Amino acid sequence: MTRTGVRLVTGAVIAMVLVAGLLVGFALGRGSGAGVAADVEPRPTEDRTEDGDERGRRGRTPMYEQVNPTEDQLARIDSILAHQRSRMRELHDEFEREYDPRYRELIIETREEIKAVFTEAQADRYQTLLDEYDGRRAEREEARRRNTGGEDGDGRPNG
Repeated sequence: MTRTGVRLVTGAVIAMVLVAGLLVGFALGRGSGAGVAADVEPRPTEDRTEDGDERGRRGRTPMYEQVNPTEDQLARIDSILAHQRSRMRELHDEFEREYDPRYRELIIETREEIKAVFTEAQADRYQTLLDEYDGRRAEREEARRRNTGGEDGDGRPNG
């Protein structure tokens, strides 16, 4: 294969990995129901501002709170949100079961193809960098699992 051909194939593989990563990121939504305007947990009453305004995470006020719901309505909304979070976790788990193995395989194939371009010394250095990256990522995922008490770490290789 010519040098141009190798570059085209490498570029296509990198583009596919990018698209796959974007799709995975979008589909997983980090398992948090990202993008759902109502999915901001209300803080306790002591977090209210002087005018009684209650803020959610990161200082955002959930849209549903901006219409001044009653306590009964808030309780019903909390129930809806809890159900929605549960469904999002189920969807996340299903996605991981169905697509994660193929995603990992694609990443590994891409890494191997990139290593094939390098000299032996470069390939060894690249592998060392990948191993270090994978180790740091695994540590972050483990810390996140410990902090959230969940099982949502993916341990996916990247590179």
